[in-house]
Amino acid sequence: MKWLRLHDFVYLVLAIVLAAVGFLSSQKLKDPDVGWLFGIFAVTLVVVQFMYVYELRNNISFFVSDYQKIRDKFLREVVDQKLSEIQQLAQNAGKEGRIDLNLDDLFIFVTLLVQRCEKLEAVDIRTERWLSDTRARTYFRANREATKRGASISRIFVFGSSARRELADFISDGSESERIKEIRKLLKDQKDAGIKIAFIFDDEPEKGEVYDFGVFDDKRVLDENFDALGNSKYGGFISSVSHEVRRYKERYETLWNLAQKHNGALNELVKD
Repeated sequence: MKWLRLHDFVYLVLAIVLAAVGFLSSQKLKDPDVGWLFGIFAVTLVVVQFMYVYELRNNISFFVSDYQKIRDKFLREVVDQKLSEIQQLAQNAGKEGRIDLNLDDLFIFVTLLVQRCEKLEAVDIRTERWLSDTRARTYFRANREATKRGASISRIFVFGSSARRELADFISDGSESERIKEIRKLLKDQKDAGIKIAFIFDDEPEKGEVYDFGVFDDKRVLDENFDALGNSKYGGFISSVSHEVRRYKERYETLWNLAQKHNGALNELVKD
């Protein structure tokens, strides 16, 4: 706390000094606007940093105050455990550029990412979630709002190979199994939301290439962990490590190219 207050004071003094430098520069330079622009820019940077430290200090103060009010020993142990998890998250984010999260948190932060991104390239394995999982429906609405504001979203759906025969029947004679009805609704919903879509079957990529992930603005990747049978491990990670993001982007591009052979079938599926 004392450390933060000292920095508050240092930032304030620095802001005053920079303002003075800007003023003196405006008096001495042939073009006084240069001095003022320098002073205003420098002061703005310092004020932003000052406000961040001030907010951080207040948040810490409020937390300490609330923590001291906990009387139940067990509840305090629960809070201590959560604090330990947060400390580990911060350590991993700072040192490794990635953090591990449970499935509920993944849905929270993937929704936040799509609300802020300009581009998303995604691969989706658990397609049934879009129609039944409330977290996925919330995420879908965020996708739709993102495309409305101009974001570019493209998504590859990975269908089970067992659906191949049902799809062939639909293409040949128009017969719709329950699975094909679900697939058609899913794809139409996504297309109507302004999302560029494609699909593959899970036995088409080379082993180990299919993951459930999204690459956001070529800067971050969010991946949900699955086992060898395609079952969710109910967790995953977010990473901003450049070589990791690049590897996932390359994987996405490989799968997108693979999906192009199904464009004809895709057009049939999304027809009204």
